[in-house]
Amino acid sequence: MLYGRSQWGEDRTLLPLLLDATKGGPGVFVELGALDGDTYSNTIMLERCFNWTGVLIEANPFNFAKLRNSGRRAALVHSAVCVGIPSISMTLQGGPAAGDVRKLSKRQKRHFNLNQTVTIPCKSLVDIMADAGFHSAQFLSLDVEGAEDLVLEAADPSAFDLVMVETEGKTNGTKQRVHTLLSQAGLQPLRGLAVQLELHGPGKFGLANLQTMQPICTR
Repeated sequence: MLYGRSQWGEDRTLLPLLLDATKGGPGVFVELGALDGDTYSNTIMLERCFNWTGVLIEANPFNFAKLRNSGRRAALVHSAVCVGIPSISMTLQGGPAAGDVRKLSKRQKRHFNLNQTVTIPCKSLVDIMADAGFHSAQFLSLDVEGAEDLVLEAADPSAFDLVMVETEGKTNGTKQRVHTLLSQAGLQPLRGLAVQLELHGPGKFGLANLQTMQPICTR
């Protein structure tokens, strides 16, 4: 089975940048919205093929139950990420679109039964990483259904070399706050990835000439 799992091939496209950041050695990732650890994962190829480690964070209890049985070697954390409040309310229904009720779009609210929610404790990303033994990482993958700006407010974006934020379907306000928070941390927008993403990294990184790589690792 091929290990490229990203929805739009982002893992293979970004691989040269990530390997350059670690000089070809193993690195550290943090993936928020880890789902079941396999479906649409932006980090499983790094773990299985290049011996990276890191932290997989999933707030929805049904998704996390699947994540625990995924065989992933990274630290698995069942938590929301926020600062200043002890918990959030999120949709009980699992799947890729499970999210923080406060930040769901009108389309998502029509789709979900919002009478069925669950309270999830939350911590800052800084604390979650420290608990897992990490204070920095080469790669942050962030897809939490509209709450990306709230996560970054509870994080230290400067702790990452490359930050990829899913922006498809997000409001312009959320996109602008994400852009501002990353730019304030010294991370510059990177252009050339033809998917709905906000991608930031050091100025030395450039995507314009990258081509999507073919699968290079199999089970």
